[in-house]
Amino acid sequence: MANALLVELAPAARPLTADALTSVLATACSLEDYGLRLVAWPEQGYLSLQSQGVVLKKSQVTVVREAAAECGARSGLTSVYLATSMKNVTDRDRSTEIAYAVLAALDPPPEFRFTSGSGKTLDREGVWLNHWAAQDLGARVGDRMELSYLIPSRDGTYHTGSGQVTVRSIVEMTGPGADPGLVPDFEGITDAKRIGDWHPPFPLDLTRITPRDETYWEKYRAAPKAFLHPETVQAMWASGPSGKQADWVTAVRIMPAAGTDDIARLAQEFTPALLRRLSAQETGLTFQPLRRQVLAAARGTTDFSQLMLGMSMFLVLAGAGLAEMLLRLSGDRRAAEAGIMMACGHRAQTAVRMILGEGAVLTLLGVLIGVPLGVLYAWGIITALTTWWHGAVASTHLWLHVGLNSLLVGASAGLVVGLLAATWGARALGHRSVLELLSGWQSLSVGLVLPRRRWARFALAFFLLATAGLVLLAAEAQLLSPSGAFFASGLLLLWAGLVAAGVVLTRVLTQRAASRSLGALALRSAAANRRRSLLTIGLLASATFVIVAVAANTRDLSRVDVTRRNSGSGGFALQAVSSLPLNYDLGSPEGRAHLGFSLEQEALLAGTEIVSFLASPGQDISCLNLSAPTHPRVLGVSDAMIARGGFPVLTVHGKSTENPWLLLRESAADGAIPAFGDADTVRWSLHSSLGETYTMPDGSGRSVRLRFVGLIPRSIFASELLVAQDQFKRLFPGADTPSHFLIAPPLGQENQVARALRTTLGDRGLEVRSTREVLNSFLRVQNTYLTMFLALGGLGLLLGSVGLVAVLLRNALERRAEFALMLAIGFRRYYLARSLLLENAGLLLAGLLWGTLSALVAVAPQILSVASGVAWGALALVLTGIIVVDLAASTVAAPIAVRGNLLDALREE
Repeated sequence: MANALLVELAPAARPLTADALTSVLATACSLEDYGLRLVAWPEQGYLSLQSQGVVLKKSQVTVVREAAAECGARSGLTSVYLATSMKNVTDRDRSTEIAYAVLAALDPPPEFRFTSGSGKTLDREGVWLNHWAAQDLGARVGDRMELSYLIPSRDGTYHTGSGQVTVRSIVEMTGPGADPGLVPDFEGITDAKRIGDWHPPFPLDLTRITPRDETYWEKYRAAPKAFLHPETVQAMWASGPSGKQADWVTAVRIMPAAGTDDIARLAQEFTPALLRRLSAQETGLTFQPLRRQVLAAARGTTDFSQLMLGMSMFLVLAGAGLAEMLLRLSGDRRAAEAGIMMACGHRAQTAVRMILGEGAVLTLLGVLIGVPLGVLYAWGIITALTTWWHGAVASTHLWLHVGLNSLLVGASAGLVVGLLAATWGARALGHRSVLELLSGWQSLSVGLVLPRRRWARFALAFFLLATAGLVLLAAEAQLLSPSGAFFASGLLLLWAGLVAAGVVLTRVLTQRAASRSLGALALRSAAANRRRSLLTIGLLASATFVIVAVAANTRDLSRVDVTRRNSGSGGFALQAVSSLPLNYDLGSPEGRAHLGFSLEQEALLAGTEIVSFLASPGQDISCLNLSAPTHPRVLGVSDAMIARGGFPVLTVHGKSTENPWLLLRESAADGAIPAFGDADTVRWSLHSSLGETYTMPDGSGRSVRLRFVGLIPRSIFASELLVAQDQFKRLFPGADTPSHFLIAPPLGQENQVARALRTTLGDRGLEVRSTREVLNSFLRVQNTYLTMFLALGGLGLLLGSVGLVAVLLRNALERRAEFALMLAIGFRRYYLARSLLLENAGLLLAGLLWGTLSALVAVAPQILSVASGVAWGALALVLTGIIVVDLAASTVAAPIAVRGNLLDALREE
């Protein structure tokens, strides 16, 4: 059978909203569509409105009585319950009883005829017996009756309830005293020809049925044998699983106004009056604006453009810095040309604009090349997400969409960054004098300014002491969070290394001893250009720090102890979700017996704790769902789970309690429903936070507000929200059978318990998963993003290091006169090339090693934790690839730098 209808308006039809279509639907609905039926009882003089679900909802009772009042009719409530036994206990030595008698409560009561008794209004302790039952029980006014009745439970079994009442009157077997119309139609009971043919859903002992009971059934059918106060019958209904929230009215009697008896005419007037008041949502059918919902969902829970932009900022900054340095060097090489232009009468701004124009042309060429490469890179990411990274998005329905606006924005941003870099690189020429510019680019680098080493040593000592202090505070005094302290100490250690490198290079430069070794010569050359050397070390160390720190945040919960109650699993090792709700309690032996578990399986499950949750239909709101959720899935938390507690719950500021789950039972003055949610899901998917409200539709499509009174970090509840079970029933009355289960098997028996559940309930669509697997499925998204960032950061690090190597080699070309002088005094070319290669390699390795060391200190707690899942192989592969590429580039470029006629460079000095 279909459970959804798609509505498409004709092209010429005027647009209709979902509310308008719902109103149109209401005009076409019949009582049967609402699960109601109107039964006429002319001989009794009333109409009986009944529900196919046995009891009427409170909202339905209200509108039925309003419709009756509109028609000028009177209305009365009827509630019936079945007593398994009714016993006269006045004289216990000669007590008599009858089995399976229907009890009824009528408000207001009709006009009975009494054979004995006063017939006064019933009290909660009284009962009116009809004459037939009084004869069978030998009852008289004033006798005590003991009633026994069945109480259903969530496990599908029935318990017995009992109570005593006093006979106030005996009702004559005429009119309402023998009226089968007071009992609604119940398949398997009221349609049976005899009691022996009953097929009820509750246990029935046919051996207790007497021939006199069968005679009563043949003559009066299901007519009630006893009449109780409405509150007494309501208490019987409330003794079931739904408690005080249980509906209890089984029918509403609609009677014509006094002086009239036309039942047929009343039915014709009453039916449309009732239909006007019933909401189409009562049928379970509501129109939803699909296009609007799809467009809203397409926005996703996270703006991936902002995410990718943030992840690629290092790459953007590295490219901008590289462009600035290259354009700065290019401008310096044009210093003499700028000086000649200024000497001939041109203004300094003209020379600067000339160099800036060259930078603009290069920037434009870079944008024209970079935009197609960016589209190609985006296609590669999408391909990865639909293939080997498929588990991170749980969908293959992704494709590359290239919009003109995005291309224009990207190209414009690239142009702006390039122009700013060119402007920054060319601005220095405008502040130089004509004579300095005419002297050429060599004069711009003349001059040796040594920094003051006192402040550098002070800064180095401060960074080292601060690093040691943070580690001690976290480890010994426990005044700081270990993760925060170690991350701060890692940053301080990174800065300390850069300061120490500056101190070393300055010390080397001030030494007057001759450099006799190749290494010493390379170190002295690096010190002579210490600003560029420190820039190289700093950029490489910072980039390496970021990459290693990001890679170390990869998590794997396969080794986490899920039996701990304060963990994200709450102490449950297994999670089970059923496609079909289970009508019996999976957590009780009786329920498992009804579900078909064998004796061997029951022995295994006897020591297993199973907690059930009611689950609403709705969307997965975890990071596995790329679409923005509009109808979140909600779980109803039972009283047993609230009493049990568990999970690390973050509560509202200023609210403290030993069991934070009790907050779900509190009520708010503004009517908001208390709710729990996973901390990451609430923040990133629902864009809310602790203490704030979130609006969502309930089971009827009406908007309700939830207030997050507790958040659970990194939990197995990332896909749904949690509310108390009584609140859940009010929001989703149709979802009254558990389909979500958390299971804590005995230690070491997780696999056996999971196998038993799958074997017995697999045909009902029960899926059993380890909570470790559930938690790791959520972490897979985070780990994938970290992998993407690692790849992107590696690309930025590669670009930065290769670019810096190019700058260093350009610097080597500018030192050709220095190399010519060294050749003139006896050095060989291969010796100079080795010195240049060793200088570049030393700076490269110093940056990578110091950045790695600082990052390892920063993420030490994460690495040592049981949840660590660092891909050391991939990280080592990225860093090794960078070293190999940079050393290869330096190896190729170093001999080129010392090749050719170096004497010409010496003559130009």
